[in-house]
Amino acid sequence: MIPMWIWPFVVGGAALSACVYTAMHNPNVEQGIFPPCPFKTFTGYDCPGCGMTRGVYALMQGDVIKMLNHNLLLVLLLPAVGYGFLRWTFASFGNDHLPKISVSPKVSYAVVLSIVAFWVIRNLPGPLSFLNATA
Repeated sequence: MIPMWIWPFVVGGAALSACVYTAMHNPNVEQGIFPPCPFKTFTGYDCPGCGMTRGVYALMQGDVIKMLNHNLLLVLLLPAVGYGFLRWTFASFGNDHLPKISVSPKVSYAVVLSIVAFWVIRNLPGPLSFLNATA
């Protein structure tokens, strides 16, 4: 039987490998293994995730401003995923001392509504067009 603590290392190793690959292959100029966004390919509009790979690349290069320019949602996503991964890793070793963050249904709806609003606003022309992923 495989011990439970192995899975965070497998997932973490895969994520680290993906980050190293992204840092070595600029998704702005190379296609590599980076698939195009299906939503953008079919509609021509940015989805909420458009620009995240290029944002991670910018972050790996130390350019936080460019990361923000590619996709502003990374500011919220990266800490949340990082905390969830740490909590999962500690729990797999039987150490469940990190506080569990519970979110009310109202907050969940607000997050989903915010992501949908971001999705719509980033595709509108005008003063907020800096939110699109074409940076």
